[in-house]
Amino acid sequence: MHVHKPKPVHGLREFLSEILVIVVGIAIALGGEQAIEWLHWRHVGAETRAALRRELALDSGRAQVRLDESPCMARRLAELRTIFRRHAAGQPVRMVRPFGWPNFTYLDSAIWETAVADQSISHMPPAVRRRYASAYGNIAWLRDKQNQEAQIWARLSLIDQPEILTEADWSALHQAEAEAETLESKVDLTLRSRASAGRAFADADGSLGVTPTPFHFPAAEAEVAEFCKPLLE
Repeated sequence: MHVHKPKPVHGLREFLSEILVIVVGIAIALGGEQAIEWLHWRHVGAETRAALRRELALDSGRAQVRLDESPCMARRLAELRTIFRRHAAGQPVRMVRPFGWPNFTYLDSAIWETAVADQSISHMPPAVRRRYASAYGNIAWLRDKQNQEAQIWARLSLIDQPEILTEADWSALHQAEAEAETLESKVDLTLRSRASAGRAFADADGSLGVTPTPFHFPAAEAEVAEFCKPLLE
């Protein structure tokens, strides 16, 4: 076996030439690695943005369900106030169906949370990141408000048994009705302002290109239809 001894470097010029070859080789290797990484994140970013738009489109369609229910919610609360007046006047309270509650659809943000966790979002342009963060801020806001509404409407369902209610129960119902009316008005105003501007609820300025996906779920639609029927005789 022959062992090739390294050739001695003759002079500074040859030494610098060797160094240059090494530096260029390292630069090419690093540049190639960065190019591969850039292409990878570009591909991941495109897939992530498409997935985020789909998720936001679904959430916007579900937000539309809440908006569509607003007139029924307002009417039910008005009927409840009629019940309060009848009770105060000592008149009987006759309801033709259970008080019921709105259909609060689930708002999802799993794809956004995953994109934040795996740093896909951090590789998008800052302006795009801000728009998605704002959109999901809207979703979080509506989810929080719907959770509050769900709790309040659960308290209002006490009215289904008016004959066993104590005066303390009636007082609690008055308070819950006031909370429900305030919250319903706030959510309704916010959703309608976005709808009147021709924007998806999850896309504040329209720059994300989100078009709401209509929400269709027969069981939920049947519940909404029942909830929108008159409560009193």
